[in-house]
Amino acid sequence: MAFNTLIELNPGEIPVVFEVDLGGTVYLMGINNNMEYDFLTVDLFDSDSEALVLGEKMIIDRPLFEDYTDDRFPGPVIIPSDTSKNETKVTANNLGVTVFLYIDDGGDSDD
Repeated sequence: MAFNTLIELNPGEIPVVFEVDLGGTVYLMGINNNMEYDFLTVDLFDSDSEALVLGEKMIIDRPLFEDYTDDRFPGPVIIPSDTSKNETKVTANNLGVTVFLYIDDGGDSDD
């Protein structure tokens, strides 16, 4: 899969909630740090701030929200990935440094 768009994140701002345009629809996305077990989770809210998903664990190279199929969820696939394939998990120390949130939005890729 080619990655076409990058969601810019500053790892020093986690936990964070931000707006993201996915397939022409604006969502609110929250990133949280589970410090006890060293992983990150994602919350997704619709434009009315209604929670769609709370606490989905980020797993390297696994699409977010892949278990949800109703029409409230974004069409483009979002994948936390390290394109160099050196990282094995998503953490607060590597998100935005070596691991990035990529969107496959159907456009041309430079990769």
